[in-house]
This record gives sequence, structure tokens and C-alpha cells, in this order.
Amino acid sequence: DEEELVISIGYVMERCSNMQYLRELLEPLRGQMELHSNNLSSNMDKVSGRKRKSQAEAEAKKNISWLLKTPRFFNRVIELYKDFILRVVFEIPKGAIFISSNTINSKDPFI
Repeated sequence: DEEELVISIGYVMERCSNMQYLRELLEPLRGQMELHSNNLSSNMDKVSGRKRKSQAEAEAKKNISWLLKTPRFFNRVIELYKDFILRVVFEIPKGAIFISSNTINSKDPFI
């Protein structure tokens, strides 16, 4: 059953002895792939822009971590193991504030 699989994945992640590898597998969760894709699309010329963008997106999807290939399933894992992923895998301190790039780039004040 899916719930048992989610718990099993969490169990394995919490006992992982190669945290660097786990961090690399989960790195796309931090938005690095989206940032790379945005950089590619902003440097495209208008004539071949659509083709190059779709190629870049296809390449990014092909290179995604095997652990993240089923987003719906891994979202469930994140729900149950959010603190572990944030604190242990990504070493993000408790109380950190997350701000989207849209908020940072906005001309409207944040606070």
C-alpha cells in the first residue's frame, strides 16, 4: 500500500549514511532546475526560442533525480518528513523564512 511505501522511503532516508548523495537527489526541490530553465529561456532568441525552451525543459525532465520522478508520491513523503528534509538534508535552520523569487522581484513592499 502507498502509505507503507511512503513510511519505508522515510525510514531509508533517515538512516542514509551518504547525506551528500541524498542532498543531490533532492536538490531539484530547492528550485535549482527551474532557475536553470529560466536562465536558458531568458537567453534565447525569438526565432528559435520555443524550440530551444522545449528542448531545455525536456532535458531538465530527463535529468531529474530518480527519487523525484513521481511528484504526487514524493509530495506525500515531503508532508511526513518535511522537518527531516529541511533540517538534516538541506541543513536549513529552524525558523528560517522562505521568500519566493516573485516576492523578491516585486516592486510592492514585502512587509
